[in-house]
Amino acid sequence: LVVEVAVLVVKVIVLLLAVMLELVVEVVLTVLVVLVDVFEVVVMVEELVVEVAVLVVKVIVLLLAVMLELVVEVVAVLVVPVVLVDVFEVVVMVEELVVEVAV
Repeated sequence: LVVEVAVLVVKVIVLLLAVMLELVVEVVLTVLVVLVDVFEVVVMVEELVVEVAVLVVKVIVLLLAVMLELVVEVVAVLVVPVVLVDVFEVVVMVEELVVEVAV
């Protein structure tokens, strides 16, 4: 009888250990799944950061292009007429000089 009770106690202990081991394995697997999900989220966030950075660079390039276009327009409006007036004045002076030489 004592031997049978001892065997039953050992069986109960082995079953309890098996159940505890199964619970530990399930917890570890759950933690691993959560870690994989967290890693996937981190990768998605990194991809999003890269996309945002690309968009920011595109916006900066577009703003620089617009600023360059504005500078070109300002130069065309302010500088070109001044240069044309100077060229016209030189042409008039050359014409006057030619007239004076001819007379």
